[in-house]
Amino acid sequence: MFAEERRVSTRRATSSNVAAARFKRVVSRVKPVAISLCRTHSDAEAEKACDLPVLVDTDMPVANAYQTRDAQDRPFVAFTIPMLMQIESDDEMAFILGHEYGHHIADHI
Repeated sequence: MFAEERRVSTRRATSSNVAAARFKRVVSRVKPVAISLCRTHSDAEAEKACDLPVLVDTDMPVANAYQTRDAQDRPFVAFTIPMLMQIESDDEMAFILGHEYGHHIADHI
């Protein structure tokens, strides 16, 4: 089913300039809200990191966005280049970024 969806996708690739501008614009708008929400929903004594880096993963060849931890156990959110090239609007990117931040706030990893 999903393989078929991939083959018949009607999404057009976004230009790299548009994708880069969208990434910067949306991260600058969504991140302050995500930080505030994280701080509101975190245990004050736990000192949870809420100001996560939002990075571009240039190595993964498939469309993906994820929240994980680096080698020093610091959380971050990343978007792959193929994902950025497929996102069609600021709203879509904001939804994905909020979803990934939600994983962090809910301690899924």
